[in-house]
Amino acid sequence: MSLDELGVLVTEAMDPEAGGVIVVMGEKSDSARNDIPAAFEMMSLLDHFKNRLCFFEPTIDEQHIVDKLNHGVSFDRATGRVRALLPIRAGELADIAYWISDRLPSDQVKGFAGTLALLFEVQEFEGKRYLLPEWFSCFYVNHDVNHLIPILVLRAILENETIGADWVLTALHRSKVYGLPAEKAIKEAEKPIDSII
Repeated sequence: MSLDELGVLVTEAMDPEAGGVIVVMGEKSDSARNDIPAAFEMMSLLDHFKNRLCFFEPTIDEQHIVDKLNHGVSFDRATGRVRALLPIRAGELADIAYWISDRLPSDQVKGFAGTLALLFEVQEFEGKRYLLPEWFSCFYVNHDVNHLIPILVLRAILENETIGADWVLTALHRSKVYGLPAEKAIKEAEKPIDSII
């Protein structure tokens, strides 16, 4: 997929006439409709940054975990995964990604510089390709691969029984599918609560 093709998929996802993911969300449950602003913001940020950051075509999977957060937009033709790593300066997360950062419970974390990872997947239904946003995003505080905070962006996923209330560990494991470093965060999340207190 070229950068132009990705641009077409992003435009279609947000266009009511094209019947993209935003339209489909509007036809679902109340919780899915409540997620529309955040999903639209994810698409808008991808659309904005795809022409301003480097475009890469790496392999994006669990066997190819990045060891450095190179800001840019990456697409893997084989898996259909899209990974956008956006540079965020201190104090600007809420200005750049208002709806996404609103899902963070800590104002202190919102104030840090870091890398915001937006994740998407291209899937085909009835011969047509659609760009779908992942239900979570990742924020790497101070651009540190060892300091990952998952963000629950599309809350309707909590209605899915396979995710359940403990979405954090699921998001961390799923982030590895996008080639994102998450091992340290997974180890921390798996610690018994009494070892943290």
